[in-house]
Amino acid sequence: MLDVILALIKERHGSDAEFEKAFGLKEKTIDSWKRKNSQAYYKKLPDLCKYFNVSSDFLLGLSDIRQPIHTEEIQDAPLLNIPPVLEDVKLAAHGGEGDWTQGEIDKIEEFALFVRGQRSK
Repeated sequence: MLDVILALIKERHGSDAEFEKAFGLKEKTIDSWKRKNSQAYYKKLPDLCKYFNVSSDFLLGLSDIRQPIHTEEIQDAPLLNIPPVLEDVKLAAHGGEGDWTQGEIDKIEEFALFVRGQRSK
């Protein structure tokens, strides 16, 4: 995590001192982090994510996706109308109740892949 923070500081500010001033940290805080005398940056995770406009997964090194997902974008996305018959197939495919055979489920999957393939043509 510290490596990512340091890279973001260098990218945005160029120097530790400029970042410390802009972020409201005491002088030499970054030096203390680098010397492993403090891991206080973990407590600042939400603030660092907001400041650098990155996801927490990116900051923690768990993802290469930099930008956080904004829930407004998800809420504005159109919802698909899934017909009940497909919900029934989904349930049967996952071992739930349903009167679909495995062969029928395989044929439905094959057809779904065919339809998806038609998009790019």
